[in-house]
Amino acid sequence: FYELSSLPEERSRKLFERNYAATISMVLAGEPLREIPKALPERVSVCTPEVGRSALAGLRNALKKEARA
Repeated sequence: FYELSSLPEERSRKLFERNYAATISMVLAGEPLREIPKALPERVSVCTPEVGRSALAGLRNALKKEARA
């Protein structure tokens, strides 16, 4: 309810319509009503162990350079 009252009308309408459609689908399918999960953001970044290791290596190298200076 907070988001519906605080977001601009266009965004709150989209949010309401999405949640209303999901609720109607649950009712028509005979499912119990439950919390509707939030949608994924438009952009999703994937973080793999390799990306994490590479970032850590970069940080370690930067710290070594600072320690030498």
